[in-house]
Amino acid sequence: MPVAENRFLEIEPPADPAAAGMSALRKIFEEAASLSDWAPKAPAEQAAKAQITAEVAQLMGQLESAVLDVLLEDSSEALIRLKRRRQVSELQRAFGDPSDPDMTVRDFVEKCQQFEDELCKKYGVKSEKSA
Repeated sequence: MPVAENRFLEIEPPADPAAAGMSALRKIFEEAASLSDWAPKAPAEQAAKAQITAEVAQLMGQLESAVLDVLLEDSSEALIRLKRRRQVSELQRAFGDPSDPDMTVRDFVEKCQQFEDELCKKYGVKSEKSA
């Protein structure tokens, strides 16, 4: 029975794409490292070694670029989140916490007016009420 024979085969779970890529990359670099000890005598082999060495150097450059891209993207996303948190906290300080039950509409409008006056002074713009 062919089905019964195959039931004891080891079935590996699907590999993580990143892990599979890293293992393939590791294998390429291990093979490239072993090439450094290889001293070919034939001109065709010397040309092949030179080409492989150039490809490894190009691969290293691409790998460095990819790592830097990921780091910069993660850093920029973290900075954007930090900036948004600061903006929210500044708005909460300027206008008060909208979930505060003691804050009335009149208080909110007064805080808005104070904030507008501060901005007008800061940027040298005359507000409509002073004009």
